[in-house]
Amino acid sequence: MSLKKLRILNVSNSENLTKTGDFYGLENLEELSFRSCSSLKELHSSIGCLHKLAILDLFCCRKLKTIPWEMIAMLPSLQNLYLATTTGLEAGEVTHPFLSSLEEPLSFLQLHNLNEIELLHAIDPDLPLNITSIKASHCNRLASLPSNISELKSLAVLDFRDNPKLGSKDPQFLMKVTGLTNLNQLTMVECGVSQLPNDIGNLVSLKKLDLSGNSFLTA
Repeated sequence: MSLKKLRILNVSNSENLTKTGDFYGLENLEELSFRSCSSLKELHSSIGCLHKLAILDLFCCRKLKTIPWEMIAMLPSLQNLYLATTTGLEAGEVTHPFLSSLEEPLSFLQLHNLNEIELLHAIDPDLPLNITSIKASHCNRLASLPSNISELKSLAVLDFRDNPKLGSKDPQFLMKVTGLTNLNQLTMVECGVSQLPNDIGNLVSLKKLDLSGNSFLTA
């Protein structure tokens, strides 16, 4: 199959799709979405041929177990990446699907063009320095922000929801973002925040601050 003019392929919500075919002949794809393909278990390794791919959406592909991460990590044009976890894990053991098959910690640092990432039930790794948006929710084991969070000077959106271990493990974790002067949206909903750092005023570009559902003693 050769569809050289095809730029967008969207098969989201295809509930009976269990695996993809190969991607040869689709080398000009710029956007590929399998969002909410709830039965998808396998992503073909030929995805590495999609050198123009800018958006890859695997959000809520909860049964996805075979992922050619080494190929995805080398996609030169990838800008937006949406990921979710696999299911079938015991309570408290939810983790990122990529992590279970890797000997070394997961890193997105090779994706130099990545500017937006969204994670569900996932552990947030170190990220490329030019990223502008990070969203993560229901990360049951997430106890800290990415270790290089203070270096992400282009970050404009930091949106975390229902990650309760963040604040319980490190009450001062928000100190790590007070130097991000381009940040205009900071959302930490139900993240165990008990106090704001004194340097919160350094966020001179901040337009939206959502701290609902936290454990403040004083306001």
